[in-house]
Amino acid sequence: MTRFLALCGSKRKNSLNKKLLIDIEQNLSDEHTFEIYDEIYDFPLFHSGIEYEDYPKIIKEYIAKLDNSDHIVIATPEYIRGVPATLKNAIEWLLASNILYKKPVSFIVSSAHGDACYDNLITFLKFLNPKLHEDGMLLLSGGKRLRDENGPFFYTETNNKLQNFVQHLEQN
Repeated sequence: MTRFLALCGSKRKNSLNKKLLIDIEQNLSDEHTFEIYDEIYDFPLFHSGIEYEDYPKIIKEYIAKLDNSDHIVIATPEYIRGVPATLKNAIEWLLASNILYKKPVSFIVSSAHGDACYDNLITFLKFLNPKLHEDGMLLLSGGKRLRDENGPFFYTETNNKLQNFVQHLEQN
């Protein structure tokens, strides 16, 4: 059994990225657990002068959740050609830890463009030395990310890519 912890870079109501995480959860086999963690929107801003023992309770709980998870999954849009500030802040809180060291991390960037966020996310995550795999990194941009309200994507190729992403999660 794999314990997944999912982070969403968008808090927007009806977020396409949140729907992606829900799709993933529904398509994983029952032998796994999948938790969507929304508390990153309540995090204080990270600053490097704070020692771990002085971290806020919410940050210590977040780190414990990450530690108790086997695989981290991120779904995010691109904001101003980069990673949304809330998600970047959640990643920055991990700088002083080795919590993601060799832990599998997979992500989907689903946005009108997305390429800058995709590249930024790889750069930021590499500082934390997680286990990244090409099959666990997916960019859905432009019209390829669009779908019916609660149905499949308009493009078969996108449905196939998401199915392959879920298969990657099942196997890793």
